Amino acid sequence: MVYELDRVARYIIPFLDDGPSGKRWNTFKKWWAEDIVLVDNNKNKLTRKDLILSSSNKDGGAHVDPQLDRAYAELNRKNTMGWVQVTDGKQSPVSDPHLASIRQIGYEVLQTLKEEFSDIIVV
Repeated sequence: MVYELDRVARYIIPFLDDGPSGKRWNTFKKWWAEDIVLVDNNKNKLTRKDLILSSSNKDGGAHVDPQLDRAYAELNRKNTMGWVQVTDGKQSPVSDPHLASIRQIGYEVLQTLKEEFSDIIVV
């Protein structure tokens, strides 16, 4: 989640429970592989699956692959979201803009499992 003041990103945090209201249930396939969660300035579209598998399988999660998925690499390495942070009046690109989305995905999984397995999962 990006908080914007004067159209400049000040900081990025995951929505967690502060996201859009109302609970919606999807099929796993739709939630994981079809719902677009990020669209950058180059019109690259990324799903939860794109973010998690690129991050974990190619970008240091399990190993580092010299050939990253183009859309993921542009988001992660070239700041194609175009977000900037302001520190002491100076603007600089936001590093790792995908991490708040990855944290949100983990939270969504935990919340879903917590409802189904509340006797064994404590969040």
